[in-house]
Amino acid sequence: LATVIIGIEDVNNNKPEFPDCAKYGEMAKILEGSYKKDPPTIIKVEATDEDSSANGEIVYSLYYAQSESRKPFIIDRLTGALQPSPHVVFDRETRPREDVTVKATDRGDRPLIGFCQFSVEVVDVNDNAPQFDRASYETSVSRNEAIGTSVLTVFAYDNDAPHNAKISYSLEPDLTAGEEYETDADWFELMNPKSGEIT
Repeated sequence: LATVIIGIEDVNNNKPEFPDCAKYGEMAKILEGSYKKDPPTIIKVEATDEDSSANGEIVYSLYYAQSESRKPFIIDRLTGALQPSPHVVFDRETRPREDVTVKATDRGDRPLIGFCQFSVEVVDVNDNAPQFDRASYETSVSRNEAIGTSVLTVFAYDNDAPHNAKISYSLEPDLTAGEEYETDADWFELMNPKSGEIT
């Protein structure tokens, strides 16, 4: 009677998979701007492979279509840490989301590949000043107009996200017009600092 142990050699028949791929789109965020120094880790992706030895070892890379010249991200091939490219400026007002496709390749003789596609949210920074819809406003007022009469309504807008685009108006003297006009702003008031209506 003899005991024989038979070893089963692994065949590379399992491709890498990203078990948490569906969650990455909710978690991945980057502040708008550029990151030439000390780029932050946006998210760390992880793929699994049920094969053993080299057949189960994974290398990460990013997939870009050949027609895509803009490559906003880089990835650590061993850890899966996704970072912003130092050559790209992220601008929420132009692109509020950036798409990324991560590729996981095993080290088998005939490598198998798994993909994970998700979007990175570009988070707003207050980098846009309010702009008036006109360079100047002009109106006329009768000398016997009652106090509180609406004279003019001005309007400004801000391209930032709503929490950074709340505008309030105020009246200031025009210091470039000369001393005799310095008190002109005192003759008017804003009915509501948020409405732009001058009375």
